[in-house]
Amino acid sequence: MLRFRQVLARESTATRRTKAEREEIYTNDEEVPVIDLFGPTLATHIRIRADGFDYSCLGPRRGLLAAENHARLGDWLLASVSAPTVVNRDFRTVARAIEPVWGLTKTSSRQPFKRAGIGKVSAEMTEYVDNDRQFTCFARSLFFIARPA
Repeated sequence: MLRFRQVLARESTATRRTKAEREEIYTNDEEVPVIDLFGPTLATHIRIRADGFDYSCLGPRRGLLAAENHARLGDWLLASVSAPTVVNRDFRTVARAIEPVWGLTKTSSRQPFKRAGIGKVSAEMTEYVDNDRQFTCFARSLFFIARPA
């Protein structure tokens, strides 16, 4: 699962001596199932995101929900592979343990200050947090551990 979090917050101050107040205006959390496929080299890596795939390859087994189709696609891929295959579904359980090594990606963007009244100033800030880089590093490390020597 790739996780994305977006928070739009407003910080306002009345005077320079008072402490800034923070108000979260909007929060959006999203989880996207992914399948990472690796061939004999890293150059043959393919990532299939549930929200960006057609699923027409499933034919009559294709359902209405992307999450359902993504699970069916994973099962179909496993059934159709003839070579020895390594399947790992442990990322969610080890994500907290590997966070000190491969942390979450955090970015923020600040909008210009606005007047919020007489003597009051406010600024809006958008914070983004995702685990895309962390998931990629984990998947690539498994590629190097699991590949035949």
